[in-house]
Amino acid sequence: MTAPELLEQQIAKTAAMLDVAVAGVDEAHLDYRAHETMMSYREHLAHLTEVSIASLAMLQGQEHAWGSYSPVATDLAGLVAELKAKRAEAVKLIFTVANDDALNTGADYILQHDHYHLGQMAATRQAFEPGWSSFALYS
Repeated sequence: MTAPELLEQQIAKTAAMLDVAVAGVDEAHLDYRAHETMMSYREHLAHLTEVSIASLAMLQGQEHAWGSYSPVATDLAGLVAELKAKRAEAVKLIFTVANDDALNTGADYILQHDHYHLGQMAATRQAFEPGWSSFALYS
C-alpha cells in the first residue's frame, strides 16, 4: 500500500467516524458544551467545514481568512451536509494534486485535525448522553 492509498483509506474511515458521532444526536444538544472552553457540536461542525474550505484554498495557492465562514444551515442535517460537501471537495483535490504538500494537507488538516475534534465531540456527547459509548466510533 502506498502512502496516498493509506491516507485515502484513513480519511474514509474518519468520515465514517464523523457519521457515527452525529448519528442520533438530538437538535436540542447542538449548542451543549461539556466545558465552557470546549466547542459545541454546532461549532465543531462549522469549524470542520471551515477547515475543509481552508484546505481547498491552500491547495489552490490561496489564503483563507480564518473565522470568515458561517454555515448556511442551522439544523444538524444541514450542518452535516455542508461539512460533507466541503470535505469531499477538499479530499478530491488532495488526491487530484497528490504531491507532498497536498498529501500533508490531507494528513494535517483533514485526518489528524478531524480526529482531534472527534475526541472532543465524543466527550461532549458522553456529557449530554451518558449512555453513549465512544467505542461506537470504531464500529
